[in-house]
Amino acid sequence: MNCRAIFFFIGIVSLMAALLFPPLLAVSAETGRVLTVDTGQLTLDTVGSPYTFSGITVKNGAELIIDPGVTIYLLGGAEVRIDGKLHAVGTSDAPIILTANNQDAWQGMTVSAQATTSTLAYISFQFFQGPIQVLNLRPSLHNLELIDGVDNSLEVGDGSQAYSTMNISDIAFRNYLRGNWMRSEGIRANGSWKKLTVTRIAISDNRPPTELDWSRIGVSMLGAWGERTLNSITFPSGCQSFMKINIPGQLTLISSDPSRCPGLTLPVVFIPGYGTSINLKVLQDPLPQMLGPDQGVWQFFHLLTPSYDQLFSDLTQNKVPYTVAYYDWRMPAAEAAVRYLEPIIEETKRKYNVEAVNIVAHSFGGIVARAYIQSDQYRGDVQNLVQLGTPNYGTAKVYAPWEGGVLPEDWSPLFYLLRYYQYQYREWQLDDQQAIHTFFPSLRELLPTYPAYFYQDRPKDPSSLVEVNRFLNQENDNLIDLQSRVRVVDIYSATEPTLTSLYLDGPSSVDRWPDGQPVDRPEAYERNGDGTVPVESAVIPGSISLPVNGEHMQVPAVASPLFFPILYPTIYYRSGPLSIWELVHSFLFDCPVEVTITLPDGRTVSSEQNGLSADGSGEALRSDNLIWIVVPDQPGDYHLMVRARTDTEARGWVDNQSVNRWELRQGQTVDWQWSAAQGTVATTSSVPTVSPPTPTASPSPAIDRPRSAEPTPMPPVESGIDPPPSPVYWPLFTPYPEIRRLLQLFQSV
Repeated sequence: MNCRAIFFFIGIVSLMAALLFPPLLAVSAETGRVLTVDTGQLTLDTVGSPYTFSGITVKNGAELIIDPGVTIYLLGGAEVRIDGKLHAVGTSDAPIILTANNQDAWQGMTVSAQATTSTLAYISFQFFQGPIQVLNLRPSLHNLELIDGVDNSLEVGDGSQAYSTMNISDIAFRNYLRGNWMRSEGIRANGSWKKLTVTRIAISDNRPPTELDWSRIGVSMLGAWGERTLNSITFPSGCQSFMKINIPGQLTLISSDPSRCPGLTLPVVFIPGYGTSINLKVLQDPLPQMLGPDQGVWQFFHLLTPSYDQLFSDLTQNKVPYTVAYYDWRMPAAEAAVRYLEPIIEETKRKYNVEAVNIVAHSFGGIVARAYIQSDQYRGDVQNLVQLGTPNYGTAKVYAPWEGGVLPEDWSPLFYLLRYYQYQYREWQLDDQQAIHTFFPSLRELLPTYPAYFYQDRPKDPSSLVEVNRFLNQENDNLIDLQSRVRVVDIYSATEPTLTSLYLDGPSSVDRWPDGQPVDRPEAYERNGDGTVPVESAVIPGSISLPVNGEHMQVPAVASPLFFPILYPTIYYRSGPLSIWELVHSFLFDCPVEVTITLPDGRTVSSEQNGLSADGSGEALRSDNLIWIVVPDQPGDYHLMVRARTDTEARGWVDNQSVNRWELRQGQTVDWQWSAAQGTVATTSSVPTVSPPTPTASPSPAIDRPRSAEPTPMPPVESGIDPPPSPVYWPLFTPYPEIRRLLQLFQSV
């Protein structure tokens, strides 16, 4: 081979080497310099890794390839600028790492709008000033990790262009090594996209959550879009995420699971109102002070408490964990707080790994909450107390049942139990007022303590009455114990006619109306409450007080939008349609029978379904000894078929009416027709009906019995066809004409 041929061969080899192998060796040899790719293609592979640069620049038209597993150390202040193309796709086993070579952070990375970069994946950006900017047209960003950036955010789009599609997924923002913490929105999207998808974003931080500026953390979207999908975005320990939308001007929650974020979003303990917690195994015993350990299941009748379902739906939709503090509402509030509320708070703290809870309480539930918070047993574990229509100073509507034994019809879910209790303890011969005092002692703690009483048109001091609400007087004399321990939020309604004042005609007797019988006066009613609790009773001085519209049982359904911004200021509240509350009727049976009720509209509900029927026709709960069925109020007749499981005396109560009794053999049935207007109108079975005897006028031996004494319960009626001992029957007390209006407006507390 001649010299010319040799030089030609060497030239060809050199040209091919220049084309196939960019000057990579120079990169390794000149550690610490600015890596500049002006033209062509340059590859950083694992052979020369790790690399150290004081900056990286890829000019327009040039390309930089970074192989999986490559580590690049960047000197303090180093900037990575991509105006050409960057192909940096690592793998889950061999990610690409861009990190600082010492304690001085590098500047950050910018993929400019003119760059042609299309994919960045499995890259770990560590210890930088930030942000990481990807401003070009159609990037696909996934499996990126941003660790301890001062401005630890991923910014996409430059705000001046309209983009076709963009996919962002599996991005982790982690701040825990150098104490930079999270100081930015996480993801900033500036521009307009035809389709934008953001999924699986995680942000973690070692800073205490209470010290974070959550208003600046999340996903910031500045622009307009066609189709957009954002989901599975989580924050510290999986707790919260946000999309901040500039155009509508609102903060929208994307996804959250605060139960996994201790210390940031406290769980709610909800305490229901009077008469709404149901446990048939507990309620079948007329004397709560005689109960042993609780058995059975606590629950609600959904037909009675749709507003609670609405509240729970709002909590669930906004990912706020909650626990219901069921309790025996017949007990005094302090006893219920010790026996029921305190253990539930402890259980909730353990379950969600928190030191405190928020309490949301309806009606008498707020009194139970206060009994705990203002007690010496308080453990400092309640941060906020939200009271929904709570009678902090009592309610005038309790006066008539407590002092006179008047049973309002719309208290039937409570007082038809009274008929059952009277029957169980029939040898005591308790009239209605005596039975209320015996079986529902907690009602006394709802008597008015505000200036509600008038005698001969002159104000009467509540403390001068025979029946005094000493419990609320004591609690309200020590409000400092409440106000210094928790933040109180009182949500009330002032839109309904509410019995506010009591005009009394003087004491009637020692036994009934000891402080005077109410006289019907127009001025006694004001549109200044929720129909049960007046505003002056619902609001504690110094609390955050917020008004809503609605009746007493509707307040929980409309309260969420008000207390959410106070309890959870970082959550953008979202709510569904409101539930509808309707009148219902209650049926109770305490014998081994099966019951089927046909409503006037033809739908049926059975005691065997043990729950809410799918079509809303009714709701049935049962225990070994009791069957309780609730059906919606409808005009017309209800048809009941009662079938005996064994030889028995069948006994049933409807609302607050008297007992109905039949002797049945096993398998026998009785057809019972009832209407709200006429009561029991027909029995179409050939089975004989047992008529109750005429009531006696003999005084009750229990009236002088000390309350602390425990009477001996009557033995249960034995199964069989022989009739039980004849009971004493007390018909429904006929209210005096002047207080009929009071009864019409009675509502459950």
